Amino acid sequence: MKKIKLILLDMDETLIHGEHTKVYYDQYAFLIEDLISKQLNINLEEARVLATKYWGTEDGAGEKFFDDYKIDINHWHNGIIRFDISTITPLPHVMKLIEQLKKEYLIGLVSDCPLIQAQRVLSASKIDKEIFDIFIAWETGKMPPKNGLSNIYKYISEKFELLPEEILMVGDSLRTDIIPAFKYGINVVHVSKKDTGQFPTIPSILELHNYLKRNFS
Repeated sequence: MKKIKLILLDMDETLIHGEHTKVYYDQYAFLIEDLISKQLNINLEEARVLATKYWGTEDGAGEKFFDDYKIDINHWHNGIIRFDISTITPLPHVMKLIEQLKKEYLIGLVSDCPLIQAQRVLSASKIDKEIFDIFIAWETGKMPPKNGLSNIYKYISEKFELLPEEILMVGDSLRTDIIPAFKYGINVVHVSKKDTGQFPTIPSILELHNYLKRNFS
């Protein structure tokens, strides 16, 4: 087994997590319901039923609605950057974890969150974005960098001149974090309180250092 040299971290519901973030992340559901209602010209209750289908069956990826209905995904991007971040509080334990990992590994953040919003969320959480060796988020006018595809992992592997097995992807979404990285040959850890048995799983990002010691030391 190759030694892990680069750890890639997802942001939403992975690095940024906990009860205090619930109000912030609830805005995603409200936004998708509002957009579905407006774009399909249906009422909010009908939109909520359709949104629930996507949140429930697409691994939380409500944005897949835009692919299926051929609607400009920039509506999603522009809605997210207006989210209120006032309920997000500092996460010193997460910053401490990253600093600890940084002593042994390259660290990257890869998020489908709009870039400007990702920067605001990290700032509110007191996580210094400069600590990351690579920081990738959704740039205006482009597609989300992960978007359920393996391309971004290939790009990162080649950029750092690393073999896929020298990289570890850590995230909460099977559809956008885990499965695409796994298909490219990257090691993966699913952050979830529910272990599906498909992939290595930890209940919280705070368990990552112990996981690495047990499996890659």
